[in-house]
Amino acid sequence: MKRTIAAVMVSSSAAFLSLAFFPNLGSAQIFSFERAQENTKQWRGERRVIGMRQRNVPARSLPPPKVFARYTDETITLDGKLEESAWTKAKPVYVARIHETGAVITKLTTPVRAVWSNDAIYFAFEAPYTELTTFEPPMKEGEERLGLWDRDVVEVFIGTNHGKITEYTEFEVAPTGEKLDLTLDLPDKDFQWSSGFEAAVHIDSVAKKWTTEVRIPLAALSRDKPVPGTRWRINFYRHDIASKSFLTWNPTLQRNAHVPERFGILEFQGR
Repeated sequence: MKRTIAAVMVSSSAAFLSLAFFPNLGSAQIFSFERAQENTKQWRGERRVIGMRQRNVPARSLPPPKVFARYTDETITLDGKLEESAWTKAKPVYVARIHETGAVITKLTTPVRAVWSNDAIYFAFEAPYTELTTFEPPMKEGEERLGLWDRDVVEVFIGTNHGKITEYTEFEVAPTGEKLDLTLDLPDKDFQWSSGFEAAVHIDSVAKKWTTEVRIPLAALSRDKPVPGTRWRINFYRHDIASKSFLTWNPTLQRNAHVPERFGILEFQGR
C-alpha cells in the first residue's frame, strides 16, 4: 500500500463520538455517549425503510448512523446473487437520501449489508432501477476507467485511522462489473493504488434490480486487523443516472461526496 489509510470523525457529533475511540474519558461523558446511542436507535427506527416507505427526518438533526459487520466463517461466492445465509443474518442499512439535501427517494432505496471474515470485509448492495446507464463497451478485466462515477455505480468510502479524517479509501462498482479503487488524502487522490478488491454483479431485468457483492482484503485497509468492537468510518453512495439521483447513506449536505466529516460508523461484530 502506498498510503496509511485513515478514518474519520463526524465533527457535528464529536463530543460523543470521541468516546468510541477514546474509552478513558470521564463518566459524565460516557453517560452522554450512552444516551446518544439510545437516541440513535430511536432515530434510526424513523429512518428505516419498511415496505418501501421512509420518513423524511431532517438529515442534519440525526447523529451519525451505524452499520454492523457481522463475522462469518461461511464461504461467500462472489456472483452478485446474495444467496449465502450470512447475508440473511446481516442487518441492512439504506442508501436512500439525496447527498446534498437529505431528501428521501423511496423508489431507489438501496439496502446495504456488511459481513467480515478473517481476511476480508464484504458488502452487498441491492439497487432497484428503471433504466441502467453504463459505459459501452466496458473496460477489460483488470483495467480501470477514470470517471466510472459518471454512470451508474455503487460506492463505499472507508477510513480506518482515527488520527486524520481526510485520508480514506474509495471503491466503486458499475452494473457492468467494472470497478475502481483509490486512496485519498484530500485534496489529493491516488488512482494508481490497488487494493486487490473483487466484485460481482447480478442484474434481474424482471424485478428491475441489480445486486452487487464486494470483497475487500482487510490488509488493504489497515495494518491492524479488526476484532469485534473495532470501529471504522464509512459511507455508502449510489449514482442512478436515469433518475438524475446521487444517493447516500448519510447525506453530505454539500454538492461534494467527499465530506469525511459526514461519514457514519462501521462496527465489527463477533459471531
